[in-house]
Amino acid sequence: MIREMTHSDFDSIVHLNQNALEGVGPLDNERLSLLVKMADQALVADHDGDIAGFVITLPPNEAVPGLCPMTVGKPASVHPAGLLA
Repeated sequence: MIREMTHSDFDSIVHLNQNALEGVGPLDNERLSLLVKMADQALVADHDGDIAGFVITLPPNEAVPGLCPMTVGKPASVHPAGLLA
């Protein structure tokens, strides 16, 4: 089931992200909270209560601290554990 991300999902999301660092950047709860506040959408794939993946979409040209400026405003592809710029 795809649903809105909640704060109670953050630990699972950070864990998923940290297990996929070869395709995504590091993420902690503080940075995740910032991204969710900036987001147009923050969704999770919930499989029987377990977070199987997530996606965070940002408005066009939104500046994200620490993100390479060349990726801002470009579409991202979805990875089972998060976003790939």
